[in-house]
Amino acid sequence: MTATLSASRRTFLKLTGASGAAAGALSLTALQKTEAQAQGAAPETKVVKNICHQCPARCGIDVYVTNGKVHAIHGNTDHPIANGKLCPKGPLGVYILYDPDRYKGPMRRTNPRKGRDEDPGFVQISWDEALGIVADRLKGLRERGESHRFAMLSGRGWGATDIGMMGQFGALYGTPNANIGHSSMCSDGSMKARLFTDGNDSYNAHDYRNCNYLLIFGCGFLDAFRPYNWNMQMWGVMRGKKAPKTRVTAIDVHMNATLAASDRALLVKPGADGALALAMAHVILTEGLWEKSFVGDFADRVNRFVAGETVEEAAIPEPAVDPETGETVVAAPEGPGFVPKWTHGLVDWWNVEVKDRTPEWAAAITDIPAETIRTVAREFGSTRPAMAIFERGAHAHSNGVFNAMAIHALNGLVGAVFAEGGMMYQMGPSYGALPAAVGDYLDDYAQNGPWRQQPRIDLQGHRDGYLLARNMQQEVGPNSLRGVPYKLDTLLFYQNNAIWTAPNGQVWEEALKEVFVIDTSPFPSESTRFADLVLPDHTYLERYQDCGPMPLEGFPHAHLRVPAVDPIYDTKYFG
Repeated sequence: MTATLSASRRTFLKLTGASGAAAGALSLTALQKTEAQAQGAAPETKVVKNICHQCPARCGIDVYVTNGKVHAIHGNTDHPIANGKLCPKGPLGVYILYDPDRYKGPMRRTNPRKGRDEDPGFVQISWDEALGIVADRLKGLRERGESHRFAMLSGRGWGATDIGMMGQFGALYGTPNANIGHSSMCSDGSMKARLFTDGNDSYNAHDYRNCNYLLIFGCGFLDAFRPYNWNMQMWGVMRGKKAPKTRVTAIDVHMNATLAASDRALLVKPGADGALALAMAHVILTEGLWEKSFVGDFADRVNRFVAGETVEEAAIPEPAVDPETGETVVAAPEGPGFVPKWTHGLVDWWNVEVKDRTPEWAAAITDIPAETIRTVAREFGSTRPAMAIFERGAHAHSNGVFNAMAIHALNGLVGAVFAEGGMMYQMGPSYGALPAAVGDYLDDYAQNGPWRQQPRIDLQGHRDGYLLARNMQQEVGPNSLRGVPYKLDTLLFYQNNAIWTAPNGQVWEEALKEVFVIDTSPFPSESTRFADLVLPDHTYLERYQDCGPMPLEGFPHAHLRVPAVDPIYDTKYFG
């Protein structure tokens, strides 16, 4: 049987109005009761000043802790990098701490088979048992004179309390393989380029606030370039608050946020950044746009940089001492050649490399029209202060160091090195001496053991490997598998997931099947599936940790990470 409900519009409105009023009254009653309960048990909230760990930027954070639980992370308004702001990754640190997949304590593998589809069969063990396993294994290697077959591999290191400790442990124990970092796959290309041009084997600090022209090669300034949070703030200064507004030309292999926000976006063939930079240098020199007060000039002030033609450096007589006054007399240069001021080797660079690198030559390599190259070179060369920055997009290639050297040379040509509106070395704080020196505690084996005759497993600095490159971590797995220069016995990972981040992941899988693997990650990963022992680290919200300076504006700074809460699981800080 079907019942039919019939109601007028007036009746319907009366009924719904009464229902709404009743629901509202019930809601208000419940709300009042909740408020009364909350007033009776006021939460205790504290703010812990800390340092973010989500990228290398070292942004200062305020960690809000209520009744012993972290519930929010915001930028520290008193911190010179954060300035009260964070990128989207910063607040997500709460999820790192309370991730349900975190390892709860040390674990031992029970499944002898290793593979990406093999369950490790981890079982929880005590820290005493776990550390005992490590000690027995390392002691055995030392007794057999094979301590070099133990290696420690790291990812993101922070300071003396983690990466520094690994190097000291390697010296005390006796292995050349502690620590092997990942920097050759990261930003060593940019560091080596600076080393070979201005002597700085590190990153540069930048004075964006006073820069009037910014040339960006392959670093996503608004995408991923570090320190990202700071970059976004500086973009607002350069493109908003500053007058005149900084003009930006960005070069990359694909469109991204940085190129979209720039005045000019240039799409370049991968690995061709150096050709573009050389052609720009060619234009700057042939058109006389270089900064003569920094670079130098021809003795007679006549520009002799002509495409395809070589130039000479002026002969500069040795300073002489006036026999009557005793003062040093600097003689005038002889001939019309080039007289360098704060640079070295410009004439050789022009004669060997730059004189034939016309925009037309570069256009065929870069896919950027020759006239566009000329326009950008003239803008960059005629604007002061101007600066060219670069990172992985330019240097993460087989010719990457040379690309980066050519780009960095542009900074020299426009006088942007150690200058306002340009770049400089990043200074660090002056730390005092350590309370104890590692060298005072080396036993005879550490000083004279057979491990000292062994090369590093990655062949860093070896004639059969890499004389100038460092931290060739990607070679560790393949070299161990081949037994060249030897096979590893035990391998420890710290903040590292080599199977995922290094090339030849399948080769790494085969290599780790032969090695006793110790992983310190607090989370499961591709590499922890091959671990024989897991010694989970604290998260960054649970530990003390020093953080050295990140290149910023040159002034010294250092940072200290402190526990926001006590460790919530049975973990230990790796350092």
